[in-house]
Amino acid sequence: MTVSDTLNQAMRMEVPNYVWHCESLTFDTVLPHRLHLFNLGVNAAPSGGSGWNAKERFGYRLFLGDVLVFEGTDFFTPLGMGTDMQRVVLELMSFLTLRPGDTDDDYFANYTDAQIDWRDCYAEDLSAEVSAQLDRMTS
Repeated sequence: MTVSDTLNQAMRMEVPNYVWHCESLTFDTVLPHRLHLFNLGVNAAPSGGSGWNAKERFGYRLFLGDVLVFEGTDFFTPLGMGTDMQRVVLELMSFLTLRPGDTDDDYFANYTDAQIDWRDCYAEDLSAEVSAQLDRMTS
């Protein structure tokens, strides 16, 4: 089953569990970002030690206006974090706004040209906003 199939199946059953909006000021133009988040349930996997490691799995779609930038079903949080959807969104956005220098170059190997353009234009500003919101949550 593809990422789109999994998300489409979740979307047929319900609306996104959470929708996050952020206005990005770039080149003096306000551009709306919207993140749809879907709780896909709990995945249990061996922890590598003697127990099991349960995590909540989320599907997501990030839009710039009406244009889909990213979609995936590969975001996991520690069990219980899913009750704080704002925290889940900010953690996911920290992941989606990584830039060269934040991680290995191989991380971006599967990015499309459109995703690279988005990253180069918007990721830094969004990352700063996400970091500021995370700082306010932990203060």
